[in-house]
Amino acid sequence: NRQTSHLTVGCAAVSRVEIFSISGEKVLHSANGAQVFNLDMLPSGIYLVRAKTAEGMQQMKFFKE
Repeated sequence: NRQTSHLTVGCAAVSRVEIFSISGEKVLHSANGAQVFNLDMLPSGIYLVRAKTAEGMQQMKFFKE
């Protein structure tokens, strides 16, 4: 998934979202269930998103241009 300035997490009932750089550094997070993230401050690269839902953890990778 290619992203430019915003990322929307489309999981239902999200309680926490964390975004990590490919090196494992946490670069963004939300503990209040926010599902839209501004990516403008992140450099181009590959990132991992982890979203905690009622069903468990969901993960995906994205490329920020």
